[in-house]
Amino acid sequence: MGYTLEIDGVVAAPMRLGSVGKPVSGTRNQNLSDSLSFSTKTVTTGTLSPPYQVGDLVELTESTTGDKIFSGFIRRLAKTEVTDSPTTEYMIVYSYDCVDHSAVPQRRVINEAWDNTAFEDIIAGINTNWLDGEGITVNNVAAGPIITRAAFSWRTVARAFDDLAEQVGYSWWIDQDKDLHFVPRGTDLASIAFTPTNRPFIKLGVTESLQQYSNVVVQQGGIALTTTQTESLIGDGVRRVFSLSYPVGEKPTSIVAAGITILSSEIGILELETGKKWYYNAGNAELTQDETETVLTAPEELVVQYKGQYRVVTQAENTLQIAARAAVSSGTSGRYETVLIDQSLDSLQLAADKASGYIRKFGLVPESINFTTFNQTLRPGQLLSIELPELGVNGDYLIDEVTFRDRGDDTFVWSVTALSGESLGGWVAFWRRLTQPTKLLIGDDFIIDLQQLTTVLTLALAETATEQATVYHTWDVTHYGLAEVSP
Repeated sequence: MGYTLEIDGVVAAPMRLGSVGKPVSGTRNQNLSDSLSFSTKTVTTGTLSPPYQVGDLVELTESTTGDKIFSGFIRRLAKTEVTDSPTTEYMIVYSYDCVDHSAVPQRRVINEAWDNTAFEDIIAGINTNWLDGEGITVNNVAAGPIITRAAFSWRTVARAFDDLAEQVGYSWWIDQDKDLHFVPRGTDLASIAFTPTNRPFIKLGVTESLQQYSNVVVQQGGIALTTTQTESLIGDGVRRVFSLSYPVGEKPTSIVAAGITILSSEIGILELETGKKWYYNAGNAELTQDETETVLTAPEELVVQYKGQYRVVTQAENTLQIAARAAVSSGTSGRYETVLIDQSLDSLQLAADKASGYIRKFGLVPESINFTTFNQTLRPGQLLSIELPELGVNGDYLIDEVTFRDRGDDTFVWSVTALSGESLGGWVAFWRRLTQPTKLLIGDDFIIDLQQLTTVLTLALAETATEQATVYHTWDVTHYGLAEVSP
């Protein structure tokens, strides 16, 4: 075994185990860049610069096979001076933290939209126009569905990739050769399997935990609109304010007062408009009659048609699991309740679907498999088949995290965490249920014109000599708040 660490093409000599510095080690996580850490040292009597700089290319290669274990760049450098006595000679330890090429999309941004475009063409377009100059290829991007609309308004390319991957049920990463991968979840299988006759691990443990377990989920969403409501209210000769059953969601479609139809142009927004006959406010359950109008008297009716607002709240339960937990923990209800909040959910059906999906995923006591191995091919997102009857383990497990560390003799030991699938059918079935939309709309609803903003800022800088009486330039950006620039 053994490995070679190269920095910008030059072989480096990393430190082994010791009280100062850190040996070569790394981590691979789902949805995060792979990381690598190592230290070097220099004993000197003079002043010197660090041998390597942030941004330098780093490659870690397995000596026997020539396989790349890591490829990326230095993101962080720390320096420590060590000395035993106040002499002229001292040791400087340089500690480096590195990230792989999947971090590149985190530092590039995108501002573009596509309509009715094939998934793989969107990825190719992003790579060409928004990852230009980075040397990334797209040889392993699987074909996907036609995307009805994908719009990304000055967000990072990594965030755009995350949104696309989530919507179509893919995983993405950039490998050691800087090639971008987008593959369907459930098709990325580990190169090894654990069976009664094949146990390629050093040590393996199984843990069951109730930490994320839930058999009752209350899903709180945002504000939704009711169907059109029709309400009749009776005047009393005094009141001009009438209370409705729901807060008004939008301008009433019809108001008939004492048999007289009120025109849409005669309905205004309270405290914002004047000269109207009736007023409403979105989010308020009251209709207000203008002071110049004749007060309604009994039995005169006010008939209103409108769409009201309501808070989306729904609940999902797994009654079988509730009973099972009660049987295990005698004298308890067996209920494990979780409250989820997602303001983007604007219908009961969406909220119910999300609550049900959470119960499917966390409605059984999950198993966490932890093992050590010398196999270096395992990567987060892969499905690992494990059949070990002696431990009661049998199924496909999702690799969640992989770490490795030089044990002190140029040999890496790999530690892997894998998770059991959801209760109904495993991970593949779970992803399949999540990725069958009839319409794919991804990203933002608009594209921000950064060139316009840049022009305004340039003018502002040019006019600092004297105060100018100019108009504020305002961008009401829904997702990012309000931006104002004044020359």
